[in-house]
Amino acid sequence: MSSSNSCSVVLLELGLVAFDGAGNVAASKKFDSALRSYRLLKSGGAPDEVRTFVDSLRSFDSIAVNDASVEIMLRQAGLNTHLMGEEKQQEYQANKPDYIVKAGFAASAQDAMQALRDFAIQLSSSRVKEASERLDLHIVQSINALDELDKIINTVGTRMREWYGLHFPELDNMVQSLVAHAEIISRAGSRDKITKEVLESAGFQDRKLEIILDAAGRSKGGDMTPENLAIVKKLADQVILQSDIRRVLSDHIEAAMEAVAPNVKELLTAAVGARLIAKAGSLARLATLPASTIQVLGAEKALFRALKTGARPPKHGILFQHPLIHSAPKWQRGKIARAIASKVAIAARIDYYRHEGKDAAITEKLNTRLEEIRESTRSPFLKRSARESTSSTSAAKVEGADLVAGAGLAAEDAIEAATGDLAARAGADRERTESALENDGIKWIYVAGEKHAATLNLVPGNSVYGEKLVKQDGDEYRLWDPYRSKLAGAMRKGLKGMPIKHGTKVLYLGASTGTTVSHVSDIVGNAGIVFAVEPAPRVARELIENVASKRKNVVPVLEDARRPQSYFSVFGKVDVVYCDIAQPDQTEIAITNCQAYLKPGGVMLLVVKTRSIDVTMDPKAVVVQEAKKLEKAGFAVEQIINLEPFDKDHGMIYCVFKP
Repeated sequence: MSSSNSCSVVLLELGLVAFDGAGNVAASKKFDSALRSYRLLKSGGAPDEVRTFVDSLRSFDSIAVNDASVEIMLRQAGLNTHLMGEEKQQEYQANKPDYIVKAGFAASAQDAMQALRDFAIQLSSSRVKEASERLDLHIVQSINALDELDKIINTVGTRMREWYGLHFPELDNMVQSLVAHAEIISRAGSRDKITKEVLESAGFQDRKLEIILDAAGRSKGGDMTPENLAIVKKLADQVILQSDIRRVLSDHIEAAMEAVAPNVKELLTAAVGARLIAKAGSLARLATLPASTIQVLGAEKALFRALKTGARPPKHGILFQHPLIHSAPKWQRGKIARAIASKVAIAARIDYYRHEGKDAAITEKLNTRLEEIRESTRSPFLKRSARESTSSTSAAKVEGADLVAGAGLAAEDAIEAATGDLAARAGADRERTESALENDGIKWIYVAGEKHAATLNLVPGNSVYGEKLVKQDGDEYRLWDPYRSKLAGAMRKGLKGMPIKHGTKVLYLGASTGTTVSHVSDIVGNAGIVFAVEPAPRVARELIENVASKRKNVVPVLEDARRPQSYFSVFGKVDVVYCDIAQPDQTEIAITNCQAYLKPGGVMLLVVKTRSIDVTMDPKAVVVQEAKKLEKAGFAVEQIINLEPFDKDHGMIYCVFKP
C-alpha cells in the first residue's frame, strides 16, 4: 500500500490533525471547546464538531492513530484504523508544540506551550471538581464529622454533668444518658423546678420518674446562683443541639452508604463501613486494597510496632467495631476479622466497579464461613511459645543485616553511603561550594545572623507556604526552609551540585501543595518548565490555586505517578526528574518515569522514604538497597545524602540516567 493512501491521526489537547505519508497536514480540526471535546474523546465519545474531520479521512485506506479512544471512534465510523507504534507515539508526544503549530492551532511554539499549560490547568481543575463531587468523599466527611461530634458531646456533656452535680448530685446516678441529663437541665434548670411534666417531656415514665422527683426533694446538693445555672443550661442546650445534628448525620450516612456502597454496608453496618472508607481515603482506594490490609486498617501503630519488635501483629483495626468481632471470644476474633475482611474486599470492588446493588451471595458465604469458625474453634488456641516469638524477632534482624551485606557494599561503606553527609560513589570531590550553588540559582542570605538558602521570587510579593520574603540589592528572595523542603535539606547537607538551573525542564513526582515546586519554579525561571505530578485531588487543588495559577512555568498534572503514559500534559524529554512519593515501590515508580521522560545523561533526585518501603529494616540498609535497584536499571549513583535532622529516616539519591 502506498504512503499516499495512508495517514496518521494525532489527538492533541487543542484538536485533531491528520498527517499524510509525506508528513503534510491532510486535515485538521481545532476544538471549539478544547477541554470538553478532548475529555469526551478520551472517554469514548464522539463530539459533533469532529464529524467533518472524520468524513475527510474516508479517502485513506489505512489510518494510524496515537490514541486508543480516537482509534475506536474512527473504527466505529467505518474507517480502517490501527494504533501507531509506541516509538511514533513518543515522537508526537515529544514534539507536541511543533505539531500544534504545524496543524495551525497556534501561531508559534511559545503560544503552543502557553495553550498547553492553560489546558493542563483547566483539565486538572475539572478533575479536582469532579473528585470533590464524588459521594464517597462526602461519606468520609460525614463519618469524620460524626466522630468529632461524639467527642464534643462527651466533653461538653461530662462538664455539664459534673457542674450540675454540685446542685443535684443524685441525678448523676439515676440518669446515664447525657442527652436525657441535658433535657432535664434545659427544661427545668433548678432542681426545685423539676416536675412530672418536665420529666415526661424529657422521656421519663412511671417508676423512674417518681424516683427522680423524690431525689430532687431531698437532695443534699448546694444551691446555684442564677448566673451559674444559666451557664449550665447553655451547656445543656449545646448537648441537645449537637445530639440533634448527630442524629441527622447518622441518618445521612445510612442513606449515603446504601446508595454508594450497599454491599460494604450490608457486611459492616453503615457506620463501620463509612469509617473503613474514610481510613482508606475513598471507596476507590478501598476497592484496590487486599483483604490483609483491610483487616488491620486503623491499627497501623500496633502493626509497625510488631514489625519492628517481632511481637505478635494486630488481628484487627477498625473492624473490631463490628458486632461479630467485638462480641466473639478472643481466640476467634482473628479468624472472624480475616473472614470479614476478605468479603469486604470483594464487596468494595462490586460497589465501586459494578454498581449493581446488593449481592446476597457475599453475606451468605460470610455467614457460612463464620459458622465454620465457631464450630472449629470452640476452645482457645495455645499461645505461641516464647521461643517461637524470639526466633521470629531474630529472623527479622538477620534479614535486615543480610540486606545490608547483600547490597554490594561492605558494612562500613554501606553506613557511610547511607548516613554520610557527602557520600560519592565515584570517589570524586564530595563538596560543592556555596558559591557554586549560587551560580545554580541559589542565593545564601543572612537574616538575624543566621544563614538561609533563598531563591529569587518569580512572583514578587507572593509567599507560597508562609516563607519569609527578603529584599536584597533591589530583588526579592524567598527563604527556603530545609524543614519544609527536602531539596533544601539536601543542599544544607552537602548536595554535590544543583542539577536544576535556569531553563531546566523538570518532571516533579509528588508535587503535593507546591512547597518545593515553587522554589524549583523560581530557579528554572520562565525559560524552564516544571511538570508537577500529584494524584490527590484535594492537594492538587492547593497546588493549582497557590502555585500553578500564578507561575507560568508550572504545569499541573493530576495523575497517578504509576501511570506515566497518562501524562498527556507532559511533552518532550526532561532534564531532571525529582521524585518525592511515599510508596513501597517508590523507586520502581521513579525508574518507570525516567525511562519514559528523562533524557539520557539526565539527573534524577530520588527522595527515599525508608519507612514507606520497610519499617523492619535499618533505614541505612533501605537506602543502599534502593541505590542498587537504580544501578541495575542503568543509573550511575553519584551521591547519597542522609536528610536528618531535617527529615527523619529519609535519604536522597543523586543519580545520572545512562540507559
